[in-house]
Amino acid sequence: MYTTATTIKHGNHTPRLARSNGLIPQPWHACMHARTWRLTSRVYISKGNRARFTHTATRSTQYSTSSAVTRTKGTYVVDRSKRLVEMEMPRVSEETVAAVVPIAVYWAYAGVHTALGQSRLMDKYRLNTKDEEDRKNMVSKRAVILNVLMQHLMQLAALAVLAMVTGGRGATAKAAGGSPAAVYLTAAARIAVAVLVFDAYRYAWHRLAHINRFIYRHLHSWHHRIVVPYAFGAIYGHPIEVLIADTAGASLAVLVTGLSPSSPRATAVFLTLCTVKAIDNHCGVCLLPRRLQSVWNGAAYHGVHHMPRGVRYNFSDLFFVTWDHVFGTHMPYAVEERPGGDGLVLKPLPPPKATN
Repeated sequence: MYTTATTIKHGNHTPRLARSNGLIPQPWHACMHARTWRLTSRVYISKGNRARFTHTATRSTQYSTSSAVTRTKGTYVVDRSKRLVEMEMPRVSEETVAAVVPIAVYWAYAGVHTALGQSRLMDKYRLNTKDEEDRKNMVSKRAVILNVLMQHLMQLAALAVLAMVTGGRGATAKAAGGSPAAVYLTAAARIAVAVLVFDAYRYAWHRLAHINRFIYRHLHSWHHRIVVPYAFGAIYGHPIEVLIADTAGASLAVLVTGLSPSSPRATAVFLTLCTVKAIDNHCGVCLLPRRLQSVWNGAAYHGVHHMPRGVRYNFSDLFFVTWDHVFGTHMPYAVEERPGGDGLVLKPLPPPKATN
């Protein structure tokens, strides 16, 4: 049921249901279980014998006995004979949503961090001063923005190819033969597995990019031109490394877990989580509680990696820092209050010596 400004009510006459092959009389009891339509707005523009309502008509449970109703998808028109007609309108596919939402979230979330960074609200949580951010970084913010825009175009192209490879729309609860709750639980489980797969992939690639001098010099060193990280530079890097580390890694996680064929919306959630986490790790603001810093990645942990002393440690790149603990690449650190109380200071500590 929907709130209506204009409702066509039934009367004592036989209602008629319009179909593509013409008007077909229907008895009232046959129409009671069918879908009918109410209008959601009083605002309309009269033109000739037709009045186009500015809002989309929506479903109800009654038919007008004096009107003919036809259903496709989109916007509806009512003429002076009280005929309610639905006009065909294009719909945005779920695959398009899965491609566009993470990109929109990237700029929106990075914009929020940037806006907060301009105020004094977050000064006491900042790991670096604005002067250090401008003085130490070796690439301009204009170049960073252009690089990230190019990456997003590559991301759109990759998701278009992925949609063609997997084919078909996401399965709905009805098509899958399960309840909505079961479908949501399945999607949540697949997203969790995709996070683990992608996180492990990113750790492996990140460590290789530092061990191999050729890869570091020609590819990964681009990302380390940003010595003092900031929000909208989170994914700045060489285009080829972006294809290997981000596009290929995320595509692998999606394909392995079956996210894209099962639900493009779940794919959008997975990519959005990765986007938000990448920005959190590069925002330069330490908000993560200490009790979580031993498990969960954050700006302080990843900030150590961007420092000259920590460049060969803390390769965990997105969600979990467990990979560094398991493979012996963890560098501890301390977060102390900056002298004068204007922010925080990040101090790497000597890594623990390996025991035989």
